[in-house]
Amino acid sequence: IAQGYEASIAAAREAVTKELSTGIPSSATVAIMVDGKIVYAEGFGLRDRANNLKVETDTQFNIGSVSKIFTAASVLILEQEGKLSLDKPVTAYLPDFTMNDERYKDITVRMLINHSSGLPGTNIKDGFTAAKNRNYIEETLERLKTSDLVNDPGKISIYCNDGFTIAEAVIEHVSGMSFPDFLEQKIINKMGLDNTSAYYKEGNQNIARVYEKDSIAPLPVEYVNILGSGGISSTAIDLCKYGEILQSDIVLNTAMIEEYTKVQYGSETVTVGEPLFNVGLGWDYMQ
Repeated sequence: IAQGYEASIAAAREAVTKELSTGIPSSATVAIMVDGKIVYAEGFGLRDRANNLKVETDTQFNIGSVSKIFTAASVLILEQEGKLSLDKPVTAYLPDFTMNDERYKDITVRMLINHSSGLPGTNIKDGFTAAKNRNYIEETLERLKTSDLVNDPGKISIYCNDGFTIAEAVIEHVSGMSFPDFLEQKIINKMGLDNTSAYYKEGNQNIARVYEKDSIAPLPVEYVNILGSGGISSTAIDLCKYGEILQSDIVLNTAMIEEYTKVQYGSETVTVGEPLFNVGLGWDYMQ
C-alpha cells in the first residue's frame, strides 16, 4: 500500500466490497493515480469461477459508456489535424447520412458528442450480442433513413448513444481507418494503454466474465457493437493513465483539451438555471 493513501484505499475497498455484496456484479477492479503514478490497484472477485481465477489488475472489463470519452477525443484529434470542424454539418463528412426528418441537415459534429443532436436514442438491434457485428454502423445509418428527430438539433441535450455511433462513422470516413485502428494508433499506443482495445483484445482469456448470482457457468462473452458509445474494454489502471490526456499535449493540444472539458449543452435543455448534469464532449456530466 502506498504510504499516505491508506484512507483513500480503505474507502475504495469498502465501496467495492459493498457493491459485490449485493450479488449483482460478479467482480470489480479499482486503481488510484496520484501525480501520474499508480499508488494503488487491486482486483476483486473471480474472473473465472469454474477455474477459480481471480481478477487481476490487467484483467479486461467492458467499460460501457466510458467509451464515449475516447470517441469524443478521436473527433478532436481530427479537428486538431485540420480534417474536420466541430461546427460543420455531419453531412459534410458523411454523404450517406440521411433521415426522414429534414432537420437532420442541421446536425453538426459537435452535437453528436454533446448529446444535443436530437437523434432518437439507441439502435439496440445487435448492439449487445455474443458476436461481433461490424455492420452495426451501416445498419444504424439505414435505420435512421426512416427515422425522425425527437427535437431540433442543438436545442436540448438528452443522453444519446446514436450520436456517438454517427460520430464513429464520421471518424472512419474522414480518417480512412477503422475506428479500432484509429483508437490504437492515435490514442492507445501513444498513451501506453496496454490493456485497452475496441472489444476485448483478440484471443485474450484474461477478461472478466459475467455470472448470474451464484452460477458457475458464465454468461456468453458480451460484444458491445455500439463501439463508439460503449464497446471499449480496458482496466482501471489504463483508465487512470487515460486521464493524463488532460494533463499533457501527447494527444490533444491545449485548445482541444479546453474544448473537450468545457460545459456545453443545448440552450433549451432546462427552462431555468443550469441542468443537474452538465454536458461536455463525451463526458456525461462534470462537476
